[in-house]
Amino acid sequence: MIEEPTQVFYGFGMTKTEGKTHTSNLTTALQAAGINNPIKLVSFPADKNKIIVRLENLNELNETAKVNLRAVAEAYWNEANLKHPRALSSIDMVELTLSANMALSE
Repeated sequence: MIEEPTQVFYGFGMTKTEGKTHTSNLTTALQAAGINNPIKLVSFPADKNKIIVRLENLNELNETAKVNLRAVAEAYWNEANLKHPRALSSIDMVELTLSANMALSE
């Protein structure tokens, strides 16, 4: 038996806010961009305004799939800015190696 200390979390100065809620449409936007079965998408936060997105085609018949990467980026941007919508000015995309530690072009 492994004994671990009790984990307790406290929240101080919390206030209950009531007001307008925002409805997420991320799933719909990603499906419109081409992320649907058998495409697997995994995203990781990298830094402020940066994410790492890994796409994998799980099709057993080795059929190609088309995904609109700009639409994926816009879907994440719009989801992150639901409360205060703003236009996306530019998107910089870099294809990385499988370990995501350097650009594929290197």
